[in-house]
Amino acid sequence: MAEVREIVRTLPMYCTYDIDFVDPTFAPGIGIPKIGGPNSFQAQQVVRKLAGVNLVGADLVEVSPPQDSARGTA
Repeated sequence: MAEVREIVRTLPMYCTYDIDFVDPTFAPGIGIPKIGGPNSFQAQQVVRKLAGVNLVGADLVEVSPPQDSARGTA
């Protein structure tokens, strides 16, 4: 994340956050599960490290509602 901050500096930035890198234990409603990915806390740390950048928009992708029947990913 330090490298991202160095690249964008004060430029407007749009962030696409691809949730399917998170371990399916913590995000079961994803399209292609990646066993061994980060946990919920680690995934949140990625977002928190964007504090202070000029974020003008963002989206969260790869959440699959049919695979998230207990709504645990949300």
